[in-house]
Amino acid sequence: MVNHAAIRPANGLDGNGGAIPLLTPYRQQAGDEQLLLELSHRVVLSPMTRCRSYGNVPQPQHAALYYSQRATSGGLLITEATGVSATAQGYP
Repeated sequence: MVNHAAIRPANGLDGNGGAIPLLTPYRQQAGDEQLLLELSHRVVLSPMTRCRSYGNVPQPQHAALYYSQRATSGGLLITEATGVSATAQGYP
């Protein structure tokens, strides 16, 4: 179990509550040793509803191309949800 009170950024803070520079590295740790997440910058691509699943096939090959074009080394992107059937998409 992760102690969320112990999770803290390891760098990028100025110590006075100042702004965190957007392009600086980010490390999230739990306690002194367990590394949870390490990013080379703080830009995160949020999930977007692209609705590009054809024939109810989740994440076809073009989705891998789409996200690889937007990925950066050491970055974080969160992919969209996919419809798993014609009646389970959340849209009419």
